[in-house]
Amino acid sequence: MKLVQTVRHCLNAEREILSQVENSAQPYYQQQMFHQSGPVDLNQILSDIAQEKIKCENALRLLQQKQEHFIIKYQDNAQTEQQINSGKCSREVLGKLQEKKRLLQNELTTLAQQLLNERLALADLLQNAINGMMEAQKIILEERLIEWKRAQQLHGNGYPDFQVGHLDVLQKWCEDLAVLTWSIRQQLKRLQLLRQQLPIALPTGKSDIVPGLLDQATQLLSQLITSTFVIESQPPQVLKKDARFSAKVRLLVGAKLSVHLNPPTVKATIISEEQARVLLRTVVGQDQRASHMSESCGDILNNSSTMEVQNNGQQQVLVVTFRNMALKRIKRAEKKGNETVTEEKFSILFQSSFTVGEGELVFQVWTLSLPVVVIVHGNQEPSATATVLWDNAFAQPARPPFAVPDEVLWPDLSRALNMKFTAAAGASLNKQHMDYLASKLFGVQEEYSNCLVKWSAFNKEPLSPRNFTFWEWFYNLLKLVKEWLHDLWKDGLIHGFVSKQQASNCLLNSGKPGTFMLRFSDSELGGLTISFLGSRQNGASDHVEVLALQPYSDKDFRIRGLADRVKDIPSLLWLYPDRKKEEAFLKHWGPDPSNAPSLDDGYVPTILVSVVPGIRTPEQERQQDAVQQTTQNSTFTPIQNAEGSISPQDLAFLESLDHFGEINDLNTMMDYNPCDIINANQFLYGPEESEGDPDHREVERMA
Repeated sequence: MKLVQTVRHCLNAEREILSQVENSAQPYYQQQMFHQSGPVDLNQILSDIAQEKIKCENALRLLQQKQEHFIIKYQDNAQTEQQINSGKCSREVLGKLQEKKRLLQNELTTLAQQLLNERLALADLLQNAINGMMEAQKIILEERLIEWKRAQQLHGNGYPDFQVGHLDVLQKWCEDLAVLTWSIRQQLKRLQLLRQQLPIALPTGKSDIVPGLLDQATQLLSQLITSTFVIESQPPQVLKKDARFSAKVRLLVGAKLSVHLNPPTVKATIISEEQARVLLRTVVGQDQRASHMSESCGDILNNSSTMEVQNNGQQQVLVVTFRNMALKRIKRAEKKGNETVTEEKFSILFQSSFTVGEGELVFQVWTLSLPVVVIVHGNQEPSATATVLWDNAFAQPARPPFAVPDEVLWPDLSRALNMKFTAAAGASLNKQHMDYLASKLFGVQEEYSNCLVKWSAFNKEPLSPRNFTFWEWFYNLLKLVKEWLHDLWKDGLIHGFVSKQQASNCLLNSGKPGTFMLRFSDSELGGLTISFLGSRQNGASDHVEVLALQPYSDKDFRIRGLADRVKDIPSLLWLYPDRKKEEAFLKHWGPDPSNAPSLDDGYVPTILVSVVPGIRTPEQERQQDAVQQTTQNSTFTPIQNAEGSISPQDLAFLESLDHFGEINDLNTMMDYNPCDIINANQFLYGPEESEGDPDHREVERMA
């Protein structure tokens, strides 16, 4: 059996090493979520405890049988002694009774020693079981459950590997441990009862560990129950006053301990950061803690509900779901320095009480939600989201609520930003994007790994020379991509985080007019611009340069999507570096409007199309070059089509030339001297009327 255990341990250790090698390629924030406890097989630990429990049960049953046998022998001995002391027995009978008494006393002595030894051995078995339960409970509560809660908190920033279903695995471990703890505790109580029924003094120098083991088992059970009252679905961390919100709370050990037989009621209240700190101080007594739990700093509607058992397809779970809570009133604390209302943190406190073991044990359970920022208007949401992101990313284990560092290293912040953006956009940021984001905070540098970012620089101080903060700029772009550009970003069609100068250099180096790049605007919140290599007329000549269209915003994309706008503009031919526009954007284009059916009222639908005035397309440039070449050529050469005939346009031009040729021929054929003056008036008015000033005669005639 020992060989089997050794082989199993080696296999588990090998599996753990392989898993760590695979995880070494994961991002830092993912590595934190796994295998912090080393090569430990929790299922094996629980299995070993279950075996110890069986051993204890067998030993306890044998002990009880021997104790009952001892009591029978003891009573027999007492009766024998009573007969001896009665004085009514003959000498022969008395001798037999005394011999019987001697044998019984020897047997009782042997039995008593055996009972003492077996009690001590059973206590050692129970001690081993308690030690195993302490080890398992530490792994479950201080590692696995903390990992799940940390993953849940990072999920608020977009952590991809958080799964609520992992809570089912935790519940299975907690339920197994709770059943084992309850069983071991009951065995200790039975042992205590046997010892009370038949007291046997311990040897000199041997301490009685059973009462302490019973207290340990009770404490372990209490800690397990109170620690597994968890929030399965967190309330929104940016909580708008009067808006409806929901939450879901689960007691991981509730179904196994039959808590549902007397269903507990759970109440939700909102408390301040200071109230949360008081609740978590270990030095605070139960009475003082209870008084603070009864306080709140706001009013929540529909804040009370009863737990019930549900089947989630895997197991029975004891849960309560708050579906229609609403914060109606909030009392804010006094401002600290230049702290804004969107930096003030609250928490939703969920609390309940119930009994276990037919009223034997009474538990007061409570748990706090992740930090919540309360807003009253939508324009406070960006700043509130920054507070939540900073807290979720940089909260330390066992911190006083809700302390976070005032400055962090850029690599840590960049991971948080990447996590948030990836969750919204469907694809992560690359190193070029990260360096560009860093340059917004620190200027252009070779290395940013040791740069520290202050909270104020992140969300309070405006970027130079803008009137908005780094976070406001980033948040509005994140929102733009999430709502309108998700598919384009996921397909890698948007370069996004690249400076205007970098974009210009790339486009100029491409050398291909019509090459374009989609990047985020530096100057406008939530703006995306199209930079492209194009030609703009400058006087009599055309000038090739990098041009940038006026940034598009959320309002523009509500009217017409980005892909269709790219389609509308003929100047855009190649997505940088050399991908054809049609190839890149075809699947994102809307339906062809020429195929749209007429409306029910008989009207033909219309669409809006993007037009860039004053910009020549590469095709137009080629046509202009051809016209200039034609005008410079003195010999006209008509262009023939594929059949060898002259085009209609050229034919019309030739015909006009023939017409002028006929006029010139007539001029050469007429014998006419322009210097000769012919007076035609004589034929109309006679020789007399035709003499003198013709204009003067006309005036007289009109008079």
